Order: sequence, then structure tokens, then C-alpha cells
Amino acid sequence: MNQLGYFDPIDKEKDADFKTDEEQATVGINLKVAERGRQQISFNGGLSGIGGSFFGLDYSTNNLLGRGEVLSLQLAAGNRQKSVQFSFTEPYIRNRPITAGFSVFAFTQKFFGEGTLLSQNVNAIQGAVGNQFDFFNVSEENLFTRDSYGASVFASAPLSEFYRKRAFTQFSRVGLSYQFSQSSVKDPRVNQAGSSSASFIPVIYSQPKILTSRITGTFTYDTRNGSVDPTQGRELSVGMALAGLAGDVRTYAPQFRTPSFFAMRRKKSEHPEVFGFRLIAATVGSFALSNKVRNSNSLAFVDGIPIFERFFLGDEFTIRGYNVRSITPVTPLDTFVTSRNVVIASNPRERQFRLPDCPRRWQTSVSLPSQWQQLRQPAAFVHIDRWRYPIAWNFEYRIPLISDKVSAALFTDVGSAFNLRGKKDQFFNSNFLADQPFLGTVGVISCARSPLGAAFVSLTALAACNGSQQLAFTGSNALVMQGPRFVTSDQLLERH
Repeated sequence: MNQLGYFDPIDKEKDADFKTDEEQATVGINLKVAERGRQQISFNGGLSGIGGSFFGLDYSTNNLLGRGEVLSLQLAAGNRQKSVQFSFTEPYIRNRPITAGFSVFAFTQKFFGEGTLLSQNVNAIQGAVGNQFDFFNVSEENLFTRDSYGASVFASAPLSEFYRKRAFTQFSRVGLSYQFSQSSVKDPRVNQAGSSSASFIPVIYSQPKILTSRITGTFTYDTRNGSVDPTQGRELSVGMALAGLAGDVRTYAPQFRTPSFFAMRRKKSEHPEVFGFRLIAATVGSFALSNKVRNSNSLAFVDGIPIFERFFLGDEFTIRGYNVRSITPVTPLDTFVTSRNVVIASNPRERQFRLPDCPRRWQTSVSLPSQWQQLRQPAAFVHIDRWRYPIAWNFEYRIPLISDKVSAALFTDVGSAFNLRGKKDQFFNSNFLADQPFLGTVGVISCARSPLGAAFVSLTALAACNGSQQLAFTGSNALVMQGPRFVTSDQLLERH
């Protein structure tokens, strides 16, 4: 009864009156209960490293038609995130304890793109690398937008509906849910036609519109004496999510968690001191990649797994005291730069000579030149790991201070997200980027042939300093050409 959440906490010693009928071999129970308020409205708000400043409103009715129906509406709005979710749950189907329901949701989030630091947009750069004030006050027109929306249906029932009624089956439930969702990413508004080039933000990776169809099966064994702040009992939950019946994403993700609670002091009190711990473990993998995911050419997918479905720890629900999604494996990322449509001219009004695409020996991990008037394409490959496993242990000792309204808690969290084995490297290319602002963000490179020992990054400098040491290189950090051909240092000396 306490697990239902429909009534105030029930004390079996005070609220239950047992009457035994020996002739009928039955026991009658008169139970005194006080129904909790049906209507619940809560407000929340604050600052978040992901959501920015936000405000939320949650409304729910826990006993809509007097039979435990639950209807809820959740709204959240902020300068970085907006979301809405509506759900309805029917706890009894045909007078049997079979729960079924549905939910619909929409979510939008604004974030800094990886090309922000390659732009000349001062407001966006300050927001990305500045202090918290800059972060929260950057203009929304400089941010990329991820939109997600979808719907789900779900059902669950006690295990005793399928097997003989025993203590284990009565405390166990099996469930099945299906969700269909769509996710897409929009470029910032400053990139629209007619916008100033000084505010343009390069688009490094373009995520295609992704459809996800997922079915999830769950098993739960729950003996806790309350759904909120229990004082005793334990829960064992096992689930398996499988995406791939339709849509573009094909993944599997088993999960396991087991929270347990023990009354330690004042055990007979209504509000004892409680020790609780929780273990969480999970993994995710992919199979039979769809063409859209395989050809996405983006870190939005790593080995076919969407970045938002991989496991990260660090928040108030996993490892407290760490930034959101800050605990995750680190993998090496090697980058190099290629070019196309290369032209050169000592003066834009003079004849321009088209050169072949950048030779591989000139490809480098730094950026290319402004005076070559070309488009650049940073490319990279990343050593990826197929499996990502999060494991977290949470320990907490809760001490009630004022009834059940105010409590103090001592806690310790231990955990990590890690990989067990790797897979072959993953290659991807960015969109082609114009010379500026791509080149102006890199700075200088070491160059022994330059009078100052360094040169501003350009294809000219890369060719002379990191490429062929035979090319003539002047004190003004320029190459020398005769017609469509470069002049070597020896040829230049012969002419002088």
C-alpha cells in the first residue's frame, strides 16, 4: 500500500485492525488510510551547466477518476533548454493489476558548435571560453539547436499474474515499452543568408535527421516501504533496450540497478535514521549499422551509437560533486588538413594559377594559409571503443531533522565509465571551411627558415617549413614562383 503513493504512510501497528474468523479460517483487516492530495503542482528553477537558467512547472493528479489513474504535465523553459511532456497511466486494466499508459514529449536544446572557436564571432567565443556570466548570456542566435520529439506506450504487470502467488512474484513486476522519436540539429541563425561574415560560425559536423524506434523490457523486484524516501527494503531492476525494429539507430543496452535501504537508529520511530546504497551497471553496443548512420561522417555517432546514448557519469543522480557528463573515457584523436580548389596570385587582379590539391606530405595537424584563397577540410580519425560500461556505487546515511520534511544526508559516491575492448579506428571529415575565419584561429608555427623562428600559419609556411625544405622562402615569409612552377632555393641563387 505504501508503494502505491496514494496514501499517507501507513503504520501496520497503529493503522491496521486484524479480526480472525477461526471457523472460516480467514483474517479480516480494517485499515485506516488518509488519501494524499490528488492534485500536485510543483515549481522549480535555477542554473544548469547544460540547461542554462530555467524555470519548470510540474502538474499531476494521482487519482484522476478514483481508481489510481495518473495524469501529468511537465513544462520547462529556459535560455538553453525547453521541454514539454504529457503522460497518462491507467493502473488497472479490466480489474486486474495491469498498468498501461502513454506519453508524448518534445525537447529542444541550444549548444555551442565545435566551429565556434574557428569563427570571428566575439560574442560566441566569449560565451564558449569565458566566465559563467558570459556563458549564460551569449546570444541564442550564435548557438546550434537540437530538436527531439516523440511518443511512447508502456505496460507492466505483477509477476503473480503469470505465475503462482508467492512473496517473490507478488513483489515483482515485468514491463514492456515502445518509443519512437526523431532528433535533428539546426545551424545557428547567424549563418542565415545575408548575415555578416564576422558573425558566421563554421559548421564542422552536420548531423542528419535521425529516427529511433526502441523497445524495452524490464523486470523489477521491489520490497521498499515507500516510493519516496523509503526507510527499508530493496529494489532489483534489470532492463534491456533494443533499437532497430525501424528507424536509423540499431543498438542494444542492458542495464542493472539495485538500491537498498536499512533502518539503523530509532527503528521503531516513524522517521528512523536510514542507511542506503545503490549499485548501477550498464553497457551499450551496436549492430547492423544503417546506411544513414554508417555514412553520417560525424562524431554524433561513435561505432553506430548516438552520442546522447553513450554513458557518462557526473551529476546529482550518479556521481555527485562532478560536472554533468564529465566522467567518461578519453580516446586519442588525430587530425590532419586537406585542401581543394587551390589558386595562387601575387595580386588578385593578375592571372591566377590553379594548383593540384594539397599533396599528402603537406597535410598536417595544424591549419592552412589565408593567402592561398582556398577551401579547407579538416579531417581526422579517432581510435574508438565499441563498449562503454558505467558502474557507480552510491552510499548515503540519511538523518531526519524535522519530521519527514527536512533531512541531512552524508554520502559517498564511487564509480567510473570505461571500455573493455576496442574496435577499428573511425574516420570522419568535417565540412569544407573557407580560409577565414578558419586560418586566423591557429596562430603561428615554429619555422627555422623564418627570420623570427616562427611564421603565421599558412599553406606557404607549411610548405616551406614542414614540407619541402628545397622551396625558396623569402624573408617576408613568401614562396617564389616562375610561371605556374615554384622556384627552389638553388634556382633562386643562380638567378642572383
